[in-house]
Amino acid sequence: MTIKNKTKRKICVIGGGYWGKNHINTLYKMGHLGAVVDVDSDISNKFPHIKNINFYNNVEDSFEADYDGYIVATPAETHANILDLLLDNRKPALVEKPLTTDLSSSERLLKKSIECETPVMVGHILLFHKAFLKLKQLLDSNIIGDLKYVYSNRLNFGKVRQFEDVFWSFAPHDISLMFFLIDSYPKDIKVVGSKICSSDLHDSVHCHLIYDNISAHIYVNWAHPFKEHKFVIMGTKGSLVYDDTEKKIYHYDKYFEINDSIEQHDGGVAEIEFESSMPLSDELDYFISNLHQKTFDKSSISHGVDVIKVLDKVEKEIKND
Repeated sequence: MTIKNKTKRKICVIGGGYWGKNHINTLYKMGHLGAVVDVDSDISNKFPHIKNINFYNNVEDSFEADYDGYIVATPAETHANILDLLLDNRKPALVEKPLTTDLSSSERLLKKSIECETPVMVGHILLFHKAFLKLKQLLDSNIIGDLKYVYSNRLNFGKVRQFEDVFWSFAPHDISLMFFLIDSYPKDIKVVGSKICSSDLHDSVHCHLIYDNISAHIYVNWAHPFKEHKFVIMGTKGSLVYDDTEKKIYHYDKYFEINDSIEQHDGGVAEIEFESSMPLSDELDYFISNLHQKTFDKSSISHGVDVIKVLDKVEKEIKND
């Protein structure tokens, strides 16, 4: 694999739709956009402000220009076929989450990436969010003692899908963060789902993840009457909370010590400052900086497969619910 200067690397984005356009615009501002692939023959007219790049209607034609890496921002059901093509041509890729729509194809692509010595990264963008990086730093500093419980609520009265349930749509972010913070695979997973809008798909899911000395839960719902995105980390010496609505981190210096008696410690609540940046820009910068590696240390295809394993387990459990 040819290693080029980072300042000269050019990336080809496959998919110019809902999320693909964010990749296109961000890469263009960074000076790293080389091309866009989209089945829409009119795709170039949708980006009139973008100059001096190539537009293609199929991936194969783009290989003639030898781009340094690819972004796959197409519907999840197309990911496996596109990644097969990119790996066959030894092209590093960043694929949006989820990696694929089933466990078998995800595991096959992981094996293929290793065999081809071509890195694949999965777009779990919250791993690059400064708030969650700060939470990880605080947790590692032992500010709340030993980690005991983590939960995430991702609730919204928002877009309802017709071809995937709420857990596949919302929960990959939260599963990815659980792996990031807890750094192990759960011993057991228990699930309860509700069908609110139709009789076909689950619109609300409670997922409980059980580890050796830690427990966690993820609650997602796209038919909820109000929006709430909160991530809570509880330890033996207090708690940390990221409120995504407020964009703030709080340290709750509150906990109980139970020996012969119960002692309550209440040191109040303090806001924790953290650096602000655009997670997508940080994610893309990391991708471009590590194109020459055999694998990505962060948000790797292996991490993406672990997320799919949880999604697969939940899907099987919820069908029996």
